[in-house]
Amino acid sequence: MFETELINEIRERLSIFIGLYDSIRIVDPIKKELIKEEGACSSIELPRKGRHCYDFWEQDTVCGNCVSFVAYKNKKSTFKIERYKDGAYCIFALPIEWKGRLYIVELLKKVTADDFFSDLSFNLALPLNSTTTTLTELANTDELTKVYNRRYFEAQLAKEIMYSSFYETNLAVMIIDIDHFKQINDLHGHLVGDEVLKQFVEVIQSVLRHDIDWMSRYGGEEFVVILKNVDFSHANKVAERIRQSVERHFFKIGDHVHRLTCSIGLSMCQSGNLKQTELLQEADQKLYQAKNNGRNCVIS
Repeated sequence: MFETELINEIRERLSIFIGLYDSIRIVDPIKKELIKEEGACSSIELPRKGRHCYDFWEQDTVCGNCVSFVAYKNKKSTFKIERYKDGAYCIFALPIEWKGRLYIVELLKKVTADDFFSDLSFNLALPLNSTTTTLTELANTDELTKVYNRRYFEAQLAKEIMYSSFYETNLAVMIIDIDHFKQINDLHGHLVGDEVLKQFVEVIQSVLRHDIDWMSRYGGEEFVVILKNVDFSHANKVAERIRQSVERHFFKIGDHVHRLTCSIGLSMCQSGNLKQTELLQEADQKLYQAKNNGRNCVIS
């Protein structure tokens, strides 16, 4: 059967992520039919299966926030959090074309409060009922700079690597550090330092592709940038544009004007060939080299 061939190929591509999801489902997003479901591990007891994809949730009608239809309509991956009984599930939807027809592959993972919501109260999160945008605003945004925080970054990077492996695309990761940022805090105070961080983020975002690339605050003055579906040459050019944009920018804080530079470490993941820790370690090592080379440079 074609669905058996399809799910075997999917499982082969995602084999390095066994344990990150509990079940694979192939869904017809138009008919809302569950074509195939297969468990990747037996660590949990999944709810009953049915003919329709929404039977999973023991309901009689289509989900109002159908993640598979969103993935089908936009032709790109998406995810949601869905409450079920005393817990919640993360559903990651991937569109895939098979023999001239578009299907949706759903990866399901049962999550706990510690897994996904971290220090956000689980009781507060449950009423959100899988509103991903609201959840991101509440739990996953850095309060000062308004970019994603480290908690979100670490969870999302795992999904980006999975996507890279599944679709055999490239992924670039940059760790960017403001050179001599401590001197700004020491000389002008933390309020000025905070304003510098906000403007620094704006400069970087002006270089990135809207709704494709994204960034996160990684540490005090460290940020991470993710470039999707780029080759090594293009990633290097973007990193250099970021470096030059920061160097040329006048950071105006009150009556003072500050000039800054930054150091960038760049690593590449090609078709999911690196694990998350390896990808970050490589970028961090490149950043360390950039600092040792005199700062204000890109090492890739």
